[in-house]
Amino acid sequence: MEFVLLLAALAAAALVGSAASALRREHRRIRSVTAVGRGDLDHYELAYLAGGPRRTVNTAIAALAARDWIRVSRGGRVTAVAGASPVTPHPVEQAVLDLAAVPGGRTAGEIRHEIGDGIAVAGLKNRLIGQGFLLPDGSLEGPRRLVARLGALVALCFAVEATLLVVPAAGVVPWSPVSVGAVLVAAVAGVYGLRTRARHQRSLRSPLTGPGADVLQRARIRQPRAAVAATGGDDAAFAGLTGALALYGLGEYGDQSVAAEIAREEIRRHGEQAACASGSCGGGPVAGNGSGDSASHSGDWGWDSGGHSGGHSGGHSGGHSCGSGGHSCGSSGCGSSGCGSSGCGGGGCGGGGG
Repeated sequence: MEFVLLLAALAAAALVGSAASALRREHRRIRSVTAVGRGDLDHYELAYLAGGPRRTVNTAIAALAARDWIRVSRGGRVTAVAGASPVTPHPVEQAVLDLAAVPGGRTAGEIRHEIGDGIAVAGLKNRLIGQGFLLPDGSLEGPRRLVARLGALVALCFAVEATLLVVPAAGVVPWSPVSVGAVLVAAVAGVYGLRTRARHQRSLRSPLTGPGADVLQRARIRQPRAAVAATGGDDAAFAGLTGALALYGLGEYGDQSVAAEIAREEIRRHGEQAACASGSCGGGPVAGNGSGDSASHSGDWGWDSGGHSGGHSGGHSGGHSCGSGGHSCGSSGCGSSGCGSSGCGGGGCGGGGG
């Protein structure tokens, strides 16, 4: 009987080890993409890698406000500045300008929703996928299934361990080196499986390929975190501000009262535990590498968590959960308040806060 218990423990451990090994191989396979791009990405491409559609749109709003091309007023309403005739070559900035120019303007949340689900951001996302920096939609479904399978096997392993403890305690078999060894085998296998599952589940929040993570890290090394003045300065100063916003989020904006208005709806939705879908509503993405396949954005990728982290984070914090898949509310992507379509990337957040 003791050897039967040992065999049960060994079988459970073997199943956990096999599932963990399969998960590691699959994860390595999908991340091992050869980049065809050179890595000289513009600010908005880096913003998408760092935090998905939200970071991208928040960066554009803040950068244009710093240039005095748009005005962000109380309540997060964004309007065009009278007399300004801005010309920008970037489609995302132009999309923001077009929406700000409509009578009465638009709120920052409306802009995030419309542009995050629009052509400009979709084109940017597709370019990053084509260059090998972002995973295509659906790429992380295989690893997610393996994570779920590993979780079930870990539960089985702990169930076996519980049985191994109960049987000797009930006097069915005596405690012996064999029965103690069976308990230890099941315990070690369960803990190993649990840790492996947790590690890979966290990594599924990021839609970046290996080259995508590398190019984002290099960009952060070139431009370390440091708040930049919100207004004034020449083109180089504005470029520096835009880069900081792209890499680290609204927390880098010099005027945190403006940053608070840009992120206002996003913060309220996060505080209300709202579930999002496309990656466009509520704000920008996260600090870090982003999160999921077209988002396993269940973490932060797709939400501008780096936003005005100064004096405003305390009063507006809250748990926010974005979906984990591609384009349906709650289950895929993260972004818009109304279930968007562009998701959060080819497979979830980029790096820093959005």
